[in-house]
Amino acid sequence: MRLYPGDRALLRGYVEALLSARQPQEALDTLQAFSRHNSLGSALYRLQALAYEQRGQKAESLLSLAEHAWLDGRLEVAIHHLEQAQQLGDLDYYVGSRVDARLRELQSERSLRAER
Repeated sequence: MRLYPGDRALLRGYVEALLSARQPQEALDTLQAFSRHNSLGSALYRLQALAYEQRGQKAESLLSLAEHAWLDGRLEVAIHHLEQAQQLGDLDYYVGSRVDARLRELQSERSLRAER
């Protein structure tokens, strides 16, 4: 990772190994560092969702799953994940705001697609 910090395949394997070793915080930290200079992409959002799930952060996991689905072209699935996150009773203000904002964006995209 030190020699090739931007290598997605290497990053993916490393994060998968961290998750297998039940080190979700290290996986999240690694993904966050990568995302400062690169977009995560579908596969890495899926791994991020798994890391959040291992940490018991269901809303953040659903947010990541929504991005994974959206990047894969599955808009309705992405919206469904965000609606599930909204229904969780224990959202803090910041996570709730991110869920609400992203849901509005994707619903707007759905409306625009329907008009075409």
